[in-house]
Amino acid sequence: MFRRFHLLRNVLSLGARANPTSSPQPHAIRIQRVKFMRKRFKASSVLVGLGVSYALYEILTRTIVVLADEGELELTEQDRREIEEAEPIFIPFPGFTQTVEPLPYRSTDPEWRAFIKVNRNQALLVSIRENLAEMARRAVANHPVFKTPGGDSTRVAKYWLDIQYPLVPPPTFMRQGLFLGAGNGITWGARVVDPVAVFWTRQALWPEAVSVSLWNFANALMFQNAMTIARFFGYESQTDSLGNMQQALERIQQQLRKQPGKPGLASPAPPSQDRTGEGSTTSSFPPVDKRSSGSTTTPETLGTGAGIDNAIPTVTSAKDTYMIRTAREHTSSPWMSFKQSLNQRWRRPATYPPRGAIRVSGLVEVHTPRSIITVECTAWWDPQTAKYDAKTLFLKMKTIRPKLQTPLR
Repeated sequence: MFRRFHLLRNVLSLGARANPTSSPQPHAIRIQRVKFMRKRFKASSVLVGLGVSYALYEILTRTIVVLADEGELELTEQDRREIEEAEPIFIPFPGFTQTVEPLPYRSTDPEWRAFIKVNRNQALLVSIRENLAEMARRAVANHPVFKTPGGDSTRVAKYWLDIQYPLVPPPTFMRQGLFLGAGNGITWGARVVDPVAVFWTRQALWPEAVSVSLWNFANALMFQNAMTIARFFGYESQTDSLGNMQQALERIQQQLRKQPGKPGLASPAPPSQDRTGEGSTTSSFPPVDKRSSGSTTTPETLGTGAGIDNAIPTVTSAKDTYMIRTAREHTSSPWMSFKQSLNQRWRRPATYPPRGAIRVSGLVEVHTPRSIITVECTAWWDPQTAKYDAKTLFLKMKTIRPKLQTPLR
């Protein structure tokens, strides 16, 4: 009897094995160690790659050489001469600029011989001094403060000008780059450049003065905002008494301006009219066409707006005006810090005189009908051109003295 139950259980389990359920069943996880094998280095593959590269290089170079030879055969002698004499195109690289300090002059240099020749010519030395004094006089005469309507009445009274011969020529700047053309193909070389171009290139690539000024502006603005927040929470820093007094005076003046009706205070002028120098008044309203007393205005003219300026000026809203004024007051102190830092760090472009130039410096006294002006002069005279170098000319008013002095009281 029990055997029958055993056979029935086997039949039931056969159906379950034929149609297994979808429920997950645990499986044993077996971990095996795997060893990764690297691809072995084969010398044959390297040799094949080198051979293919060399073959491609030979094919390309021979093709280019053949094409270049064919183009060169078509050129005439005149074309070849023009190509050889043509100036190559220079592509500079700003990062490869260097300053070349020259060696001192020797006794055999042509510049030093020119110095000796100029020094022995006394008439030329007098002419050099007089020319610089005349340039200073013209600068004073053309100044709008000293210009007279009756004509030029300035004159050179005396001058103290020294002539100096430099021992060392000015430095030169070399910039490296690529040369294209001129029969040599593409070559790497150097060329002398203008010092002013070098200066502005450095200022554009490394704007040190502007960067430091912006940094000071940001620091001042952040410090001001931090102090404003601290005052909002009741913290008051110890500031200068003079600054507090000035702020108090400004507040008092603002309060007095807001109360113009109190006795003892001068009432402000009406805003609708502004006094001119001749006593006439100019209205701030749009201009109206003046008509005779006998003329009448018809409805047609009123409808078309004849005689009245139709252009209505754009008025800034009160909100925009308040925001602009608030932003200006909020950034006034940081902006002053920015301008002060920029003025301290900004440098003028360095100007160097031409090689072999002679330095002339000193003072020139110029007389005008009412004053005596002393001008400080520095210039470089070029013996090759027999003229002063305009780029390095420096003139500055040293002192201004009136010819007739009267007491102040």
